[in-house]
Amino acid sequence: MSDRTTSNGPGCSTRRCAGAGHARFTPGGLPQGATSLPVVPCAAQSDCGLPWRAASLPAAPCAAILAGGLGTRLRSVVADRTKVMAAVGGRPFLTRWFDSLEAQGVRDVVVCSGYRGHQIERCFGGAYGHLRLSYSPEQEPLGTGGALRHALGLLHGRDILVLNGDSFCEFDLEAHLATHTSRHASASLLLTQVEDARRYGQVILDGEDRVIEFREKAAAAGGGWINAGVYLLRRELLSALPAAQPLSLERELLPCWMASGVYSRWRITS
Repeated sequence: MSDRTTSNGPGCSTRRCAGAGHARFTPGGLPQGATSLPVVPCAAQSDCGLPWRAASLPAAPCAAILAGGLGTRLRSVVADRTKVMAAVGGRPFLTRWFDSLEAQGVRDVVVCSGYRGHQIERCFGGAYGHLRLSYSPEQEPLGTGGALRHALGLLHGRDILVLNGDSFCEFDLEAHLATHTSRHASASLLLTQVEDARRYGQVILDGEDRVIEFREKAAAAGGGWINAGVYLLRRELLSALPAAQPLSLERELLPCWMASGVYSRWRITS
């Protein structure tokens, strides 16, 4: 492991996985004369758990990390910082996403911040490794959907990768984007399977992995697929939203967008 530690705020040790930086996507395409890139394993015996390999797709999308929550349920243990800055393994939780995105070739990340969001920018500034960081602070809570609309001027490209900043899920960006593109989907979300979906709500699919229902927590008895908090969204969906209006991506927008084609990609957990 390599260390990069700052003292710009609470919990701001930014020790990074030494394997980060082996891009799965190749920004700008392959090197001149190359037709493929070799498989490159993670260089460190780390806990990141991702089997890095180069990808054939030309560029990774811009990523937006939703980090504006109030974190009320964590106040008793994380009272002095925004929840994405909670120390996990001696470094801010948010660095897990940064390491994963950098290693998969993402280069532009927009942090949608809110409560104590200044701590994030003060800690990381404008860069983390090869990532270029931008910030979209909200003055009033806008919800997950409203925060994305607020950040629209910083988000570029046809498809936007959206991540819940307070949870982490290992995933294959190359495969997720390829499936999203091949289906001509307006929105795609990553699902994971659990034995008891009552804590989360359940996502119901048809035979072609198209989302047909978002089932509320109270009705989600038993096991099933749940939203893992990783999305690919067409930018045009976000540009059509009203500005400066609180909106929930999960409760309002995704159910509304189902008619346009919301598809899933899934991963099975043990």
